[in-house]
Amino acid sequence: MSFADSWKRDVATEQDDFDPPDGPHTARLIDANAFTARTSSRDKVKLTWQIVGTDHAGRQFDDLNDVDATNPTGRRITNEKLLVLGLPADFVPDDIDDLSHAVFKLIGAQAEITVKHKDGWLNVYVNSALTGDSDVPTDPPKVKANGTQPPNPFSRPAAPDDDEIPF
Repeated sequence: MSFADSWKRDVATEQDDFDPPDGPHTARLIDANAFTARTSSRDKVKLTWQIVGTDHAGRQFDDLNDVDATNPTGRRITNEKLLVLGLPADFVPDDIDDLSHAVFKLIGAQAEITVKHKDGWLNVYVNSALTGDSDVPTDPPKVKANGTQPPNPFSRPAAPDDDEIPF
């Protein structure tokens, strides 16, 4: 599909205002960024999730998180969520742009999440995550010049037959 075709498709697509039901879901992180909100001047992290493997598969929703210095509890909760998704534990951003680059690298992570609504607010908890984009192919296995595969140095040796045991 050309860039122009994908542009036309995306512009013509209606926004999906999906509000996930409370409970556990498997979801893939399909977009992530950090920014300073124009209206409140507060720092935020926006995670966009896509549900996989259920009746809601393919549906997307946004998870807006507060990381502003005026909300230390929100910052701690968001930091814990990002750590589970694969943010390095020793990462300390210099500014909001630095954080945005770091969370962008988390795209592709698949996670077990729990959704809860409280007082009209959507809360998303990340229980566990499988990081990395599973759609990215891995390197092909190494092959010797004669076409055979070299032994895996990390594989367990085969158990000896009873006839080979010296006692």
